[in-house]
Amino acid sequence: MKLLMKALEILDLVKDGSIKINLEKNSINMSRDNIIIDIWDLELIKKFTREKELESFNERIEKFAEELNRMKKTLTVKLKGKEIVKIGFNANS
Repeated sequence: MKLLMKALEILDLVKDGSIKINLEKNSINMSRDNIIIDIWDLELIKKFTREKELESFNERIEKFAEELNRMKKTLTVKLKGKEIVKIGFNANS
């Protein structure tokens, strides 16, 4: 979660265009209002969900979604190019 909060700070620096970070097949694409994480290596998901209890992880995601919404920003998580989760300002739910 700390990594995602740092990504939000970086978004404030982007005024035009985007930043793309590739790590092998995995990528993070950040534009002014969006973060898109495309995961091709399932081991990366394990790093994001290291929480001992799923309940704790869900609480953190909920707080992060609220922060994204407040900042009018959106996080999209893709698995092998297909959207699986969207939270924040432009989320569908």
